[in-house]
Amino acid sequence: MPVAGKLSKGLTPKMAKFCELYLLLNSGYKAVLQAGYKAKDDQNAMVISSHLLSHPKVRKRLQELQAVDLNAKIMSVAERKERLSHIARADLVDFTKDGIPTLARSIPHHEAASEFTTRELSLKDGGSITTRTIKLRDPVTAIAELNKMEKVYEDKAGGVDNRQIHITNIHVHLSNDHNNGG
Repeated sequence: MPVAGKLSKGLTPKMAKFCELYLLLNSGYKAVLQAGYKAKDDQNAMVISSHLLSHPKVRKRLQELQAVDLNAKIMSVAERKERLSHIARADLVDFTKDGIPTLARSIPHHEAASEFTTRELSLKDGGSITTRTIKLRDPVTAIAELNKMEKVYEDKAGGVDNRQIHITNIHVHLSNDHNNGG
């Protein structure tokens, strides 16, 4: 359920509950019934829902709750930097336990793993061989993304790339003296 926070001015507790339930259930009819409104029948519940959804303060509250819910789903800059840092810092030795490749959330920098496969090969003698493979994301790419986020590549004065290349053109004129009687 979305975070309730403070009640918007002019909203009753029942209206606030309706707003939260409306976003959770995606149904005005169900939100009216579960918020505690006394509807005579289904038609009346839909009328109450329509009335509530047209109320300016209810619409404002719905927008507030949608913004809170959306912000909770989007990674912050700090979270993105942390994830990229885990990728950049990961080392294959982090993913081995007693010499066996292992992947678990408890492993430092586990976010760096892009693929973990286990294959078992049956042998003719009844035995088997298990192969585990871990592929890590590219740490250089993660470092480059972090540098972009920190604007490491930009000139601090104005964000302008100040690298220069100097090209000198040398023109040489060759004369063909044997055509001039020489």
